[in-house]
Amino acid sequence: MQLTTIAKLAIAPVSLISGLGLLGASFTTTQITQTVTPYSSEQVIVNQPLAEPVKSLLMFGGSAIAVIGSVGGIFAGIEDHRRRIGIQQTNFTQANSYPQLPFAPTPALPLNPQPGQSLRRSPVQQPQQPVQPGQGFQRQPAQVPPRNPANQQLQRQVPPNQQRQAPSPAERLPIRYPKPSSSNSTASNNSGNPPVPQPTEFLDVFDEIRKILLNIPTLLIYGGMGSGKTSKGGWLAAEHLKLGHLVLLVNPLAQWKFFEGIKTYGKGENFKDAAEGIMRFVKEANRRLQLRGISDYNPFSEQHWVLLCDEMTNWEANMPTVVMAALIEVCTQKLRQANMSVIFTSHGKTLTCFGGRSAGNGKFDVLKRQFTMMRCIAKSDPNVEGGKTCAGYAHLEWLDDEDKEATRKLTIPTGMVPPNKQVTPNGQTWYDFRPLLPAQPESAESDDDIINKELDDDETQEKLSTFSEFIKENDLRLENFQPPDEWGDI
Repeated sequence: MQLTTIAKLAIAPVSLISGLGLLGASFTTTQITQTVTPYSSEQVIVNQPLAEPVKSLLMFGGSAIAVIGSVGGIFAGIEDHRRRIGIQQTNFTQANSYPQLPFAPTPALPLNPQPGQSLRRSPVQQPQQPVQPGQGFQRQPAQVPPRNPANQQLQRQVPPNQQRQAPSPAERLPIRYPKPSSSNSTASNNSGNPPVPQPTEFLDVFDEIRKILLNIPTLLIYGGMGSGKTSKGGWLAAEHLKLGHLVLLVNPLAQWKFFEGIKTYGKGENFKDAAEGIMRFVKEANRRLQLRGISDYNPFSEQHWVLLCDEMTNWEANMPTVVMAALIEVCTQKLRQANMSVIFTSHGKTLTCFGGRSAGNGKFDVLKRQFTMMRCIAKSDPNVEGGKTCAGYAHLEWLDDEDKEATRKLTIPTGMVPPNKQVTPNGQTWYDFRPLLPAQPESAESDDDIINKELDDDETQEKLSTFSEFIKENDLRLENFQPPDEWGDI
């Protein structure tokens, strides 16, 4: 029996004796003798008990210590003894459950083991060789057969250039990059060796994020500077292009050749051009729904359109309210039915940061229900421009059925960036999306060729001439001009 167990058992008698002592002390009395005085001729002896608070405290406290202390000490000692016995039995069981290594001597040991067989140091006693004078004693490692001799026929010699190296940190992760499998890996698998995991085209986490984000018609990506908002938006744009979707980018702060291959509106802080890009998207959504209402037309039979609005934080002060109101109306009512979607990036999730309070007046609750939001997190990194970079994770936010905010943490891999990064001689970064665009037929006409052909038409030239004369005669501003109905489409 261990010392701690004995100590716990010793608590019982100590507690019992102490409690009984306190209990007995509660019944003690004090004898007071009154001497003879001029006023009293008799001597009086009075037994005075303890004061009531002290007497009750000693009585009940002593009883509690005697009962609880003794019983608790006994149970604590017994339980400690049982626990120690259980640990010893568990250790004994685990020690006997270890597999026995094949260190026993074998009648016939291979002098030249086959390639791939493991050599282990064995305690088998080998015949001692006589030591020649001048030679040091050298211990020869014992040779033992492999653990499973039946697998010898499956083992083959691996050339040094094909030997497996220690896995890199990326290969040890539960997610791996997919690369196309090579002919060497196929040959090795057919030879009977265990298959070697080959990287695939994307990380498994990419597949999960792609399934979540690509099916969301209204997505807001927001966060602080350097948290990777634009990078995530560019990555999503590339994923849409891989699915054959049409992507339009509106970004007045975009750099030169920023997303090469994607039609970009508003470069150089040209907010008028940015408004035209938004209205092109809005008109396409209206056209699809109008055509669906008057004919047997299905918007899902046409190409899916995606509008990527980047850096929307300051749009309220620069973008026409009527344009943003039209975009918000499309986002709240028409996107899903029109087979279209939007991706907004901003520094916040208020109306001011994506659309403007005037444009979305009274619709903020609707927008919160419609939009799924990704909150990006930044961390300090002195090795990058600006000193901030993505922290490697983000939070997906949405409203559940009870209008309560629900969140989910997403792991953001380092490869979640736009494709084909390029750098100009002056250090500007841009991304080449052109390899993701569908190949155009050689006979296809460019937009400029189509416009020039339409301008060369005699009817078009006549309409333009009439229109110019009318403007000059009436001194009208072009932006306020509404052509008469009889002119038709000009």
